[in-house]
Amino acid sequence: MSRRNRRKPTRHRYLRFIIPGIVLILLAVFLPRPNGLIMISRRQYRAGSLKQELKQIDRQIETLDSLHQKFNDPEFARDYASWLFSAPPESTGAGQ
Repeated sequence: MSRRNRRKPTRHRYLRFIIPGIVLILLAVFLPRPNGLIMISRRQYRAGSLKQELKQIDRQIETLDSLHQKFNDPEFARDYASWLFSAPPESTGAGQ
């Protein structure tokens, strides 16, 4: 081989190794850390699920508040109690 056939390393060749190396170093630094991308995404997912749970609990509170207001009315409580206790008992299926 002559010296002419050998190519000098070009800028393109250097960039081909340097850019992936820099990316790997950045990934190694930021991904596994407590404030890394993985932990941040887990925290965001957990925050989203907790918000959904909070909305569900708020709906339950609203439902219970409305029932509480209904049962504060003596007429509603009386009507509900008469409906509840006047219903025929459920048959257990024994003796039939």
